[in-house]
Amino acid sequence: MAVITIRLPEETRQQLEQLAHTQNKTLSELARTALEALVRYPDNPYRSDEELSESMAPRSLSPFERQVLALQHRILAHVMPPEHADAPTEDCARTEGDPAYQRKQAQILEAG
Repeated sequence: MAVITIRLPEETRQQLEQLAHTQNKTLSELARTALEALVRYPDNPYRSDEELSESMAPRSLSPFERQVLALQHRILAHVMPPEHADAPTEDCARTEGDPAYQRKQAQILEAG
């Protein structure tokens, strides 16, 4: 992955670090997401994370890999408990999501 250096006022850097922290991202992740949105959507780069995640498929996966991963998400949607309360552990429910989340992930990958 390429590395770039930019110059920012100290106040802007601090604001970006604070924003990255509130989104549980590194400063690099925050900047990369914003720059990728600018390149992919030059007419409207200021989309929400939800809009971006719904419209972006990972570039690093081949169509075959996307379909395999989508199938795995669909399988998870079928075998996961429908309610968080039914999950074996709270961590499992929080980490793995629910069947609707798994189906949404499959749809995003299939649209890729």
